[in-house]
Amino acid sequence: MPEAVGRLVKQLVVTHKAVGLYPTSSAIPRENASIAMGFLRSILQSRGEMRLSVTKEGLLYEQTPVFPGQPTYVAFALEMYNRNLSEVRFHAGVTERDLLAFLEVLKTPLNELVHGGGFESQLWERQVDAVTVTEATTRIVDSDDAPGDAPPPGEPWPPSVDRIDEILVGAFGGRPRDQRILVRVIQSPELVRDYLIGSLASRGSRPAAAHVESHVASLAHVVKGEMPGDQPELFRSLAEAVLQLDPELRLELIRDKLLTDARRDESLAAVVRSLRVEEICDILVQGLAGHDSNVEGVSRAIRNLALISLAGREEVIQAASKAMVAAGVDEQTAAAVVENATPSRLKVRERPKVDEADPVDNVIRMVDLAPAQRAGAEDPAIESLREEARAGITDADIMGALVTLVTLDVRPEPFAAVMALIEDNLGSLLDRHEFAAAADAAAALLDAETDRRLSTAQRRRVRNALASLARTEQMHLVSKAMRIYGQGTREYTACRRLLEILGQHALEPLLEVLADEQDMATRKAMVDLISDVAPAHIEVLGDKLNDRRWFFVRNVVAILGNTRASVALPYLERTLRHADARVRRETIRAASSIRDPRSEQMLGAALSDDDPQNVTIAARYLGASGSRSAAAALEVVARGEGSGNREVGPRVEAIEALVRLGQTSSLPVLQDIASRKGLLRRESKEVVAAAANGVARIRARKGGAPS
Repeated sequence: MPEAVGRLVKQLVVTHKAVGLYPTSSAIPRENASIAMGFLRSILQSRGEMRLSVTKEGLLYEQTPVFPGQPTYVAFALEMYNRNLSEVRFHAGVTERDLLAFLEVLKTPLNELVHGGGFESQLWERQVDAVTVTEATTRIVDSDDAPGDAPPPGEPWPPSVDRIDEILVGAFGGRPRDQRILVRVIQSPELVRDYLIGSLASRGSRPAAAHVESHVASLAHVVKGEMPGDQPELFRSLAEAVLQLDPELRLELIRDKLLTDARRDESLAAVVRSLRVEEICDILVQGLAGHDSNVEGVSRAIRNLALISLAGREEVIQAASKAMVAAGVDEQTAAAVVENATPSRLKVRERPKVDEADPVDNVIRMVDLAPAQRAGAEDPAIESLREEARAGITDADIMGALVTLVTLDVRPEPFAAVMALIEDNLGSLLDRHEFAAAADAAAALLDAETDRRLSTAQRRRVRNALASLARTEQMHLVSKAMRIYGQGTREYTACRRLLEILGQHALEPLLEVLADEQDMATRKAMVDLISDVAPAHIEVLGDKLNDRRWFFVRNVVAILGNTRASVALPYLERTLRHADARVRRETIRAASSIRDPRSEQMLGAALSDDDPQNVTIAARYLGASGSRSAAAALEVVARGEGSGNREVGPRVEAIEALVRLGQTSSLPVLQDIASRKGLLRRESKEVVAAAANGVARIRARKGGAPS
């Protein structure tokens, strides 16, 4: 291992500790970073970039271990390994600020990194492009196709209940090996079923269904952290494990727990959505008797099926009716289930009478005794409030009843009366932080908007009521709640579900809220949310690129890039010439994510940008894409010609891109640059060394082809 590499790693460790103890703007971290930069520059004088591979056992430089077995350096490597880094690259043009920013991100806990979009995204937010990383991801591999994917040495298989519990406790603690074990368990419905049954031995006095649901929820949250393409298979595996449980436990689990809590927990909702409506209805009607509790439980489950968007309300009712007929349920009980699931009139269930010591009555009695003018005890309004308080009725309950009633009677006068109440009070749910109730109401209104029985005017009124939840001030409340409560909480999940339901209604208000949002993690989450609905509204987003606020335009560009749609490129061509370099930089990044000949042309045009940082990024993306048509433009940058490419960083990056393209036609340019050395050297050492190294690599790849 070269001595300079060892000295650099030692200094990185020292600087990393300094960043953990002092702000990056203070003298001590900056002084240590300056020393590290000296070692790094000496390495970059002989190559275009310096790479460190990350393993659990330590760092590697060109497959050579760096201080193997020494605890200090192994711990430093683990800091990167536990944040899913597999490689770190320091490019020519790296600065002291870039180095400090990298080490600052390295101090961020893994869950915050995931919430903020990952390590690379955090570097990008800090405008760092001279330090890049490769992030590792967990992939699902079929053991039949990959016999080498055996459990880690010393790991018994299948793992015991206690071992799975241990892994679940640290599931988000950055231990990739344990994550792989957990994924392999979830892949097998039989193993999941055995785990759920085995865990019942430790439930104590807790009801079996509640205990099993908590374990299903923990596994579902692990799946939610996997790659999107792998999630459906894993969620279905969890659902199949639930189907394999004892019939009585399975019924109680699905009817009383999963279908209720899935309205608040998106991970549980994904498990339920992995089942067919017919499968769930067949389970719900098993053992259905005429008792009120059974009828109410099945009716509530049917309503929840529709609310979590597993299927439309009518489809769920039809499936439930067929299941009841097949199960031999008598007509009276079946009719009661359907009536409770889709009531024709509002019912308020009486609650048991309470004694005079009830806290509600005590509060009202204190109000009555207050030294102020009050209504008499016989005042109907006071009595009405007392009854509502005893029954436990909240504003959310009332709004839920109203949105249920809105399509039961579509005659003009009753419909108008109910809609007036909804329009006046719907927004208050967000004011009171009733996010789950607001999401349920939005889902019901979205369903009502497609009801064919409604007239055009009535559907327009429903649509306007739904849009009222997406006003800018309402989106500010949702954004604030997502920042306060954080990912994984019920409130955060409910807010995300609400935004997904609002869809296009929330597009423009969310863009305004995004422009004002300061929290990086919340901003990243909002960009992802808007990106989900963006492909259908590219033209609307394109019109927003005329906004005078550079940061607003940058957000829209990032969203357009996330669509990966070629139709977004004409709009991105406009921002490639934006006055602000930061907007142009985001445009280069967005164009690189869209595989299209037009995007390669745009990246080639970006090589003439006035900003050296933008030229560096464009050259890097062109080299990675293998765009041979860009070779001529890259040669111009490599020679240092033009306004934004005279500095070391972009020139070395262009040389590296030419080497990746591997065209022998570029050899004369590289040889000319490599020859500019000596006492009257006209080039920097980094550029000359990169060109000489590039010539050797191209010739070696071509078998020593002449220039």
